[in-house]
Amino acid sequence: MTEHKKIWAALSDGRYLRIFFNKNDEFAPLRFEDLPAYAELSYLMVNHKPLNAVGAAAKAVQIDYIQCHITFMVAQQAAFFNNLILIAPEAILAQYYRHLPKSLQDLMIGELAQDLIAESSDVIEQKLVGLIDRHLDRDL
Repeated sequence: MTEHKKIWAALSDGRYLRIFFNKNDEFAPLRFEDLPAYAELSYLMVNHKPLNAVGAAAKAVQIDYIQCHITFMVAQQAAFFNNLILIAPEAILAQYYRHLPKSLQDLMIGELAQDLIAESSDVIEQKLVGLIDRHLDRDL
C-alpha cells in the first residue's frame, strides 16, 4: 500500500516563512491557529524575539531565521508531511541547502527559485500545481 503524499510547500524570503499544504486536491495556506508551533515561529519572525521572552531574552538579537525555519520543519515533518517543496529566491535556496538535514533533503520533490512570499494564495497554488505536475511527469 502506498502512503498518501502529504506535501508541504515552504515559501521563504529569508526571514518570513509561509507554509502551504495539499488538502483535497488543492493547496491551502497553513494558518497560525492550526498549529501552535507555527504561531510561535511567526511571532519570532515578526517581533525578532521568542514568544514569552523576558529580560535579556526579550532584546532583539541576531536571529538565524533560515535555521529557525528548518528546525520548525524537522519538528513537524513526522506528523504533517512526507514531501517537501522549497520556494525562495535563488540566494535564499542556497542558504537552505547549506543547512538542510538529510531527513528533509530526502523528502524534496521540487524547488522554485522565485520570491512568492507576498503573492496571493491563488498565484502560489498555480505555481505549486505546475511543480507537482512536472514532478509526476518525471516519475512516470
